[in-house]
Amino acid sequence: MFDAWLITNQKIKLSTKMFELLTGVWHDRLNPKAIVITYLATRNFGVVRFPTRPDRSVDGKGHGYREAVELLDSFTDSELDTLAAELRSISSATQNALQSINPTGQIKLERALAPMGKAQYFGANRECDQIELFPMLAFAAKKALQPSICLDIDIVSGWSTTSLQRYGTLHITRNWNIGDILLVSDILDGPLESNEWLCVNTNPRGLVEFPISNVRVVGLPEEFIEKISNHRNSVELVKELQKKAHLAPTERGIALRPSPFWIRKGTPTYKPTWVDKLRYLFARSSSR
Repeated sequence: MFDAWLITNQKIKLSTKMFELLTGVWHDRLNPKAIVITYLATRNFGVVRFPTRPDRSVDGKGHGYREAVELLDSFTDSELDTLAAELRSISSATQNALQSINPTGQIKLERALAPMGKAQYFGANRECDQIELFPMLAFAAKKALQPSICLDIDIVSGWSTTSLQRYGTLHITRNWNIGDILLVSDILDGPLESNEWLCVNTNPRGLVEFPISNVRVVGLPEEFIEKISNHRNSVELVKELQKKAHLAPTERGIALRPSPFWIRKGTPTYKPTWVDKLRYLFARSSSR
């Protein structure tokens, strides 16, 4: 796709710090280095999902959150400003390149999510995820001939021009606005694998609507297929599952800031003494 562009243009260069952060994105977009990239993208794109539907990157049950706090806090305000400016420049150069190749303003991309059958890819799932929810919703919606479904997508998510079955049970396709594409590995002089596109979901609720023709369910375990097929009303089942999908991000936990003091456990509670109570009663009677 970028062959003609690369003939007359050089790949986008990265600073040492940005290169190091992107090494984390390669393997897991919710690891500490990738969380910093999400933070920078959130700043640049003006995404606000907190407090009602926080991103998965801040879920308290996610792996490496404490390390992400330490990493983020290791940068000064000035360094974060510089990194945000660099990422903004990378996004701008990426979008200009895409616009010159595809003047329609949109790029068709795919991804697979919710792996349920390949143990080696289960690491993509998180404890906060209801893994079967999205594939069941898609399968039920197709059966009930519904026009579309809405899914909760991370602020920064990885896509490509083709989805691979081994990475997930649910395959989705979306026409992304070029203005919402963060970076593309093939025009970046960086550590990402080929054909990796990072896109930014700017919806404040984290929800993205997909036409039912743009979703495909592959390898859904038989127990879930039977549960859907045996339901008394397929349309009602879709409504039920869609409601759960809408509420899932609202039920996501918010990670607590780590404390170095072992004594900080539980929630401090103020308990007034009998002297405090007498003073309160005296003050009330005096004010009348």
